[in-house]
Amino acid sequence: MPMDSLEKMRVLIRSSALAPIEQERFISILSSADRVALEQIVELCEADREWIEHLYRNFSAKAAAIEAGDKGGWDRILQEEEGLLKTIREAA
Repeated sequence: MPMDSLEKMRVLIRSSALAPIEQERFISILSSADRVALEQIVELCEADREWIEHLYRNFSAKAAAIEAGDKGGWDRILQEEEGLLKTIREAA
């Protein structure tokens, strides 16, 4: 039986440099993702495993900004994302 996207991500995350508690947290976060988004995340992480840590750090930063009510922090995170997406588009 082929692995579903969440199971593929679980395997990828377990092989990452994230600490075990970070791995569990990231798997928990991704378990709420819709199927299409999760498939895209799997493709991205299979192509370049560095994305695993980058995505985890991004999710964590967003959660911290929300928890703290830090609108400026949230805006900085979004600006960084926009810059990264621009870089990816230009490289494609």
